[in-house]
Amino acid sequence: MPKRLPIIATLLSFLYLGACMSYPTIVEAKDVRFLEIKEFQTSAGRSVKLKGLVFHSALAVSAIDVIPAGDTVQVLVRLTPAKKGLSGGFQVDVPLPTANSRIVFGPSNVQIWPVQP
Repeated sequence: MPKRLPIIATLLSFLYLGACMSYPTIVEAKDVRFLEIKEFQTSAGRSVKLKGLVFHSALAVSAIDVIPAGDTVQVLVRLTPAKKGLSGGFQVDVPLPTANSRIVFGPSNVQIWPVQP
């Protein structure tokens, strides 16, 4: 049993360190600098171009999910540890399903369109 104690302690230390080094997998609106939020017309209808930069220096954008639900469209920007070929910048065109559509961003559903005064 005494020989196993250092091994168990080492494994627990690695698990603890791994938990401390976790990162957000979906960015919140407060961590994004929106560079452009602009409505435009397409042959399929109205859309909004979202262009932004994520303020997490060690993380990069890995995917963008656009999830329509009735009059609301949710945009989720997924993150991964930064590596060659990835950046913190993103751009996506979001189709608006109705004339009264709104766009919410992140897991907290912060409304970004229409822009609130």
